Amino acid sequence: MKSNSTNRPSALESIGKGKWHYNYHIEEVEATEERAASFDYDCVEIQGTPTYDKCVTAVIRASYPADSEMALVNKYNAYQQGISDDASVVEEYAGFLQFVADAKAMVRKDLNVQEGQKPTASSPRMNDLMRLLAMRINTMQLTESEALTVKSLYPDWETGINVKTGERYNSDGSLWEVVQDHTTQDNWKPSQYTLNLWKKVDSEGHAGTLEDPIPYEQGMSLEKGKYYAQFGVTYECIQASGPLVYDLYQVPAIAKAVEK
Repeated sequence: MKSNSTNRPSALESIGKGKWHYNYHIEEVEATEERAASFDYDCVEIQGTPTYDKCVTAVIRASYPADSEMALVNKYNAYQQGISDDASVVEEYAGFLQFVADAKAMVRKDLNVQEGQKPTASSPRMNDLMRLLAMRINTMQLTESEALTVKSLYPDWETGINVKTGERYNSDGSLWEVVQDHTTQDNWKPSQYTLNLWKKVDSEGHAGTLEDPIPYEQGMSLEKGKYYAQFGVTYECIQASGPLVYDLYQVPAIAKAVEK
């Protein structure tokens, strides 16, 4: 909400009962004949300790409520999948991504915080080796099948890191590949709801043939000519697709049911 004060507000102010205000976009308003000098600013309310993540989320929600963000994501996914021809959503979504990036940079600067550090392993040598593998593995041009055989060597997904298209990260037991550069945050965690940012890597142990189809889950990309199985039905991919938010029976132009 918009606020004004004759005194310059601090970035964080306790308002009692475990609640805080995060004040941002603080601008000094010069004095005039009608009014004294003051400060215009925006503020959001934080429940509990005002951490970096809480402040970022509050700033985003002040402009993009959760339902509005989800509607935008769904609209963008529909355009990406060819279900909608409204190209204006691309610019709209790019604006949203830029807003989030700017919000994170602003909060980081206001609170003077740094990127979080992972806990170190008990053995310094082992910790260094694992860190080296995590740094290097995303530079190796591994196929999806190869990547899945060494899945544990990929870094874990976490908030506040800059990820690049093509990189892979572990999250909730699955391996995910970045499809759009972004800075991670809680509400963009890899899942079927963030397929504009992530695609699931999942063909482990299956050839993708009629005899050995790949188990399909929402969030997967489909490769033309390969076979996938869902709900006891086998499908042939007749058109390559990026991450899907649908079950296979809902996309007959992409996956055709076959009989063994």
